[in-house]
Amino acid sequence: MNKERVGYDLDGVICEVRDMGNVSYRRLNSAQRREYIVNKIKHYKNAKVLNRPIERRFYIITGRTEKYAQLTIDWLRVNHIVPIKLYINMVGGRAQDHIKHKLDTINELKITKYYEDSKRVYSKLKQECKHTEIIYVENGEIR
Repeated sequence: MNKERVGYDLDGVICEVRDMGNVSYRRLNSAQRREYIVNKIKHYKNAKVLNRPIERRFYIITGRTEKYAQLTIDWLRVNHIVPIKLYINMVGGRAQDHIKHKLDTINELKITKYYEDSKRVYSKLKQECKHTEIIYVENGEIR
């Protein structure tokens, strides 16, 4: 009996990625940071669906932080995307925090197949998750 456990990243896999430009958040002044947050919230409310999971039972493991959990839950509900469970990043907002969150969750859940759009995260997961098929999603297209 096949016990496949499938996980999906959210941004860039299930929904479109927000265009953040090439500016680091740390280099923004306070007015620019406020605008950045406003635009992030708009995106989290209105992002277009790129891919609907093909499995009936799946998990979403996102780098989004707890601050945006309710917006994420609301977006999933409005778009009729119903995971077994949504795993929000409780580790922190830096890139290495996203990677740690995803690594730990994939291993804890014994995920057998995971879809990821970040090359950096994909490479690390591919290296560290020996029992998981890591599938790279490029420009919203599952490869």
